[in-house]
Amino acid sequence: LYIAPERLMLDNFLEHLANWNLAMLAVDEAHCISQWGHDFRPEYAALGQLRQRMPQIPFMALTATADDTTRRDIVRLLGLNDPLIQVS
Repeated sequence: LYIAPERLMLDNFLEHLANWNLAMLAVDEAHCISQWGHDFRPEYAALGQLRQRMPQIPFMALTATADDTTRRDIVRLLGLNDPLIQVS
């Protein structure tokens, strides 16, 4: 399933999502959580609420353009605990 955060965070969609057997939730272009999530597209910052709703589901955040500050923002806003961070 590939979906924009604006659609994903709709209450009626979240209700359906809770009934699916998800193996993982991956966030592509995760730098947008930090860069856009504060003002322009607040749904990006709200993705961290999914961790609270689905704590048993692993999260993966992917980006090619995150500096140290952006990576810390992604970890904080998604509520990731002790994440494995790969930088190449």
